[in-house]
Amino acid sequence: MPNIFCRFYAFRRLKYSKKTAMLSVAGFCDPKDAREDDLDIWRASWDNAPEKLTVQQANYLISHLRADFELLIRQEEEAKNVNTSVEKDVAWKRVVQGVREMCDVCDATLFNYHWACCKCGFVVCLDCYRGRKNKENLRSWGGNEKDRDEFSWLLCTNSSCHDLEKLIFVQIIAGSALDEVSSKLIASSSSLTACLENGKNFEEIKEEDFANGDDLKANGGSELAMQDIISKAVEKSMKENGNGAHNGQPKELKYFSLPSEKNCKSRWRNQVVESVTWHKVSDSKLFHSEVDHSWMDHGRVLRLESKAEDSFSLDMFQEMWKHGSPVVISKSIADMDKSLWCPKYFLAEHSDNETAVINLTSGKVQSMPDLAKFWTGFSDHSKRSSETSILKLQDWPPMGDEFMEALPEHTSDLMKHLPLTSYTGRHAMLNTAASLPDVFVRSDLGPRPCFTYGFGTNSDHESKGTVELHFELADSLNILLNVSTAAQTTPQNVVQLLQRMDVLDDESKSRILEKSELLGAIWHVYHPADADKIRDFLNRERHSKETGKKKGHFDSSFDPIYEGDQYLCARRRKTLADEYNVVCCTILQFHGDAVFIPAGSPCQARHIHNSMSISLDFVSPENLSHTFQLFRDLRKLPESQPVAEDKLQVKNLIFHSIKNALSVLEASEKTKVKKEIKKIDF
Repeated sequence: MPNIFCRFYAFRRLKYSKKTAMLSVAGFCDPKDAREDDLDIWRASWDNAPEKLTVQQANYLISHLRADFELLIRQEEEAKNVNTSVEKDVAWKRVVQGVREMCDVCDATLFNYHWACCKCGFVVCLDCYRGRKNKENLRSWGGNEKDRDEFSWLLCTNSSCHDLEKLIFVQIIAGSALDEVSSKLIASSSSLTACLENGKNFEEIKEEDFANGDDLKANGGSELAMQDIISKAVEKSMKENGNGAHNGQPKELKYFSLPSEKNCKSRWRNQVVESVTWHKVSDSKLFHSEVDHSWMDHGRVLRLESKAEDSFSLDMFQEMWKHGSPVVISKSIADMDKSLWCPKYFLAEHSDNETAVINLTSGKVQSMPDLAKFWTGFSDHSKRSSETSILKLQDWPPMGDEFMEALPEHTSDLMKHLPLTSYTGRHAMLNTAASLPDVFVRSDLGPRPCFTYGFGTNSDHESKGTVELHFELADSLNILLNVSTAAQTTPQNVVQLLQRMDVLDDESKSRILEKSELLGAIWHVYHPADADKIRDFLNRERHSKETGKKKGHFDSSFDPIYEGDQYLCARRRKTLADEYNVVCCTILQFHGDAVFIPAGSPCQARHIHNSMSISLDFVSPENLSHTFQLFRDLRKLPESQPVAEDKLQVKNLIFHSIKNALSVLEASEKTKVKKEIKKIDF
């Protein structure tokens, strides 16, 4: 389909006059104008149910997303309440294939209710409309100031400012589908609640349970689940540590704060999250003997030792994942084409590309006329122009869709062999990004390449990292595809380094010395609940540096992690632990390891050996709520920090995930009724 540039496409009505043989404007579409194919995009019905989504998965989605759907509904009701349009009728704007409707002020994705100018087509979201009406939370959103008014709103066709009262109120969802989905969600709650109250886990809920929740019997004879083990580990950890990383009352933050939201509870913000510490591997293997696994970082990080996609491995992953913990899956590239992911291939096929590199020791960006120099230095450090230079490619390969266009064979190989495809696959049922109908623009999920030289094992530049402290708005997966030994680095050197850091366990030592596996990177991953404490710590450092200098008012809403320009060395990590009770998970990423990092987790990495890795995003139901919170938080940042575009379309993900789940449950009930009718007939 050709690109659509008209703002009134599939929105404004036209009428034809036989007398003048001309077209003229006849108002705008009404929600009642929706056809069946328009309604099918939004309706929760049995014939809309995704074929591969199971009843168990549907219930799992609803359990995690119901609260955010309810928040979404409250925001839609608020839009009705703040509306001051003179025109009382609500107009309807159809979803257009390949077009992501965005606010012209802040670039937020428009979910449903918004306002539009009937002259120029200017559109504005609830947050910007409410902010201007109430004269609160106003900020400059950039752009050409000549084309905008004092509120960063685009001027109309006659260069006049837009009046709130003259904008028309518009909805995107067809007909009354939003109310219908909301009603069905409320109705479904009784059956789901009945299942849970009778002692069943989400994984145990069957089709017949949902269809006849009143007849459920308690499953009292089941074995202890992983969550029971975790609860006991938490209790034991709290007794032994007393004041662990997440235990006790939240520390009062003086240097970072964001305005609170009414009637909205964040999953992690200001929450006390108990630290889970496994003291014996035998505890977990007793109940998960089917799963090859071990524990890293003194028992705090689960490592699945193969990319097996069985239900046992999935259950174990989910139990740790829903607690905001990172997870590692080894041997994730076992089936991939190794010849595609090596310096020799890139030297032969992509040596002429001109790009920029970052000198990680100096922090300076420098041009590289051709990639041949980088690849020869990758494999053989003696051929580098400067042995002390630790280089990282900045703009090549490109990210996202451009990566797929530049390296289609690599993309195909990567997508076919992703670990935990039930979450990471582009069409996976537990990747809520896959819930969007085909008419929508797909969420931007990467890939993002990181090709870098390693720092080796010496203590030089210990305040530098290859991946600086940052957080992702979605869940992320980092796969280490290729590792080449850094200069003057031996397995014994690596072991000594890890011993100095107090992160060497028997399994990692065996992987290095006995199995000759190459350690690519050392990751430091913090829990999402600790992010604000880290922001407070970094802002405190910034404030102390500015003391005595005329730097203006200190802004406590500044997010230093969002800047992504710092690396926490051992000294600073120790200060965080001592003064804020914040301790990271240290993950040793070997060749072939895939590291799963929850949305909003501050993380950083320092590569020991020369490495090629790829990061991809996915949006799990467990963390979509926090992703929703993170996007709302971005609006509260100071004007000095540009706000990232909502390329995930979070509200649409919440709505369509719930819609799909309800459709599956409705289809299940319909199937149950058909079976009962057949029994009666016989």
